Amino acid sequence: MSGPALVRALERLQTVRNLGISLPVAAHIPPSRIATLARFANTAKVTAIIRLPDERRLATLAAFAHSLQATAQDDAVEVLEMLLRDLFSQAEKAQKVARLRTLKDLDQAAATLANACRILLNPALPDNELRSQVFTKVPRAELERALADVGALIRPPDDVYFQELNAKYRSVRRYLPAVLSHLHFGSNPAGETLVAALEWLRVNEDRGQPSGPIPREIISKPWQRHVVREDGQIDPHAYTFCVLDHLHSALKRREVFVSPSWRYADPRAGLLTGPEWAAARPVLCRTLRLSSDPAPMLSALADELDQTYRAVAARLPDNPAVRFETVDDRNELILTPLDKLEEPPSLVALREAVAARLPRVDLPEILLEIAARTEFAEHFTHITETASRATDLETSLCAVLLAEACNTGLELLVRRDVSALRRDRLSWVSQNYVREETLTAANAQLVSVQNQIPLAHAWGGGEVASADGLRFVVPVRTVHAGPNSKYFGPGRGVTHYNLVSN
Repeated sequence: MSGPALVRALERLQTVRNLGISLPVAAHIPPSRIATLARFANTAKVTAIIRLPDERRLATLAAFAHSLQATAQDDAVEVLEMLLRDLFSQAEKAQKVARLRTLKDLDQAAATLANACRILLNPALPDNELRSQVFTKVPRAELERALADVGALIRPPDDVYFQELNAKYRSVRRYLPAVLSHLHFGSNPAGETLVAALEWLRVNEDRGQPSGPIPREIISKPWQRHVVREDGQIDPHAYTFCVLDHLHSALKRREVFVSPSWRYADPRAGLLTGPEWAAARPVLCRTLRLSSDPAPMLSALADELDQTYRAVAARLPDNPAVRFETVDDRNELILTPLDKLEEPPSLVALREAVAARLPRVDLPEILLEIAARTEFAEHFTHITETASRATDLETSLCAVLLAEACNTGLELLVRRDVSALRRDRLSWVSQNYVREETLTAANAQLVSVQNQIPLAHAWGGGEVASADGLRFVVPVRTVHAGPNSKYFGPGRGVTHYNLVSN
């Protein structure tokens, strides 16, 4: 996650674009079908693609190249979003640190000025003696120094840490030209001014004298005093940071988008419009039990939101777990964390009883037993779609699945004395049996069998889920690892999100 890494990602995007492979819009190919073919090409073995019929192989590779541009563009935008996040968050942190360092000097200077003001506000002193009394109490040189310190240390309430940002302008310039050249943003109505500002920056990137009217609508109130000089001219550095600040916010709110893309595409692209929506609207409204006129429902939701807001606001003074504190001249809502509840003895006894009933077995034994109980291995068919089965195919399949799931490779599972676990056999099974459609079918079989267990129905009807994150420290530099001092200390890590239904 750096400027050079972003430039390399944008160069990779341009390399993919230079392939010149695109799909005809008139063909109306469903995006889901293109994505399915691309995923297969991305995960399948080369030998599996070679064995496909000519037409399917060509379609698969064309879909892969088409999707590769979306993936490369997503990677570039993701790095850009992280760089902008770090740019502004680090500037904010630097401002807070500088603020803390100057508080002592500011307090001392303020105390000196306060002593002088007390004399000025004393009604018993005549006006002609005020100056002499002030300089007697506070020497003139000390008063001038205190006034200069206060002028240098105070920050206006709407300061947007521009001084810290401006120091990083040269580092931003290392990747900004490539961003403006290779990324072409679209927008919804809320992001039109931002797209116009980005286009102005792109056109005037290499020009010494800017041409064309500069889009001033993007200049928000906090940026006004930095961007617009006293003579009415625009500060180019401040304007650039103003546009990047709005770009960072717009990417999070999806007010701007790129195409083609999977993660940063137009969120409205999948919506029905025009005659298609007019034809489908009555059916969808009946299915969802909604009125075709949205006004009554929106009015009811607005009333519910208003009543809920008023009820919560009325209970705030009597709620000891909620309070407001002033942080950096802003009122922050502080929620008191819940107290830890001790585990009851019954829960401890239940955990011990369950643990005592669970046998200690190896992972391969569990997978082989599940294969025997559910017969999910039957859904792994040869890529040629023939019905013939090799001897002990289930054993080979379970070994390949275990090697892929544990990310260990086949080496740890190779056994020369077992024909189903020989290296050539496992490699053959991996290339010809394990692919997306067979994994999907096997997974559906597992879900179907699990749904027949009485205990699963006792736990719920599919509405109950358990979701959590497992966190791992990442020792290498990667765009997917981020800071989290609570779990990773000074390093970076990733969170693996898992979900269990019923």
